[in-house]
Amino acid sequence: MKMKTVAALGLAVAALSGPLAEARDMFQMSWKGTIHYYDSNGRAVTKSFTDRDVVQKLATDAGVDPRDYVLVYRPDALDTAVVSKSTGDAIDFLQLPDISNPAGMTEITGNGTTFRQAFLYDENSNPIGTIVGSERQKMDANGNIVSDSYRGTFQYAIPDDGNHKWTPGVYSGTFATGKRIPDAAAASN
Repeated sequence: MKMKTVAALGLAVAALSGPLAEARDMFQMSWKGTIHYYDSNGRAVTKSFTDRDVVQKLATDAGVDPRDYVLVYRPDALDTAVVSKSTGDAIDFLQLPDISNPAGMTEITGNGTTFRQAFLYDENSNPIGTIVGSERQKMDANGNIVSDSYRGTFQYAIPDDGNHKWTPGVYSGTFATGKRIPDAAAASN
């Protein structure tokens, strides 16, 4: 799986095996930044965007009501997903970073905090930028994640080659996790 950009998020949740699925850890993610691009008249434009813009685009593409969806971070997979607030079912995702490519990421951990730098990739495995952040998790006595605080910065560029669903341009901004989103889909199995 490759990072499709922030926002460049293909249909995603793998089928869960067995009758009882384990709940996924999901934390709402704030994603705020700017995009620099040229409009159809050739004028340079700088525009802000947020996680709500990501949700709006992907929910509209999937034919669902964006008000029912939220962008989340899933620490067990090092990815983000646009999921239903009521069920936790994902309509789209992006890898942060590509965990199948350990050479594309560097982490250092100490005193309960992990600092991570990773390359970001598009859906065609092309490097498009980087993400840098720190993550701190609180665990219960059984090793389950109770809370997750992951925050940092990102920067990437979407080329003007006609092969991406996002506006070609240079993106930069910040991200942070927030409240836990319940995985009602796993709880109902």
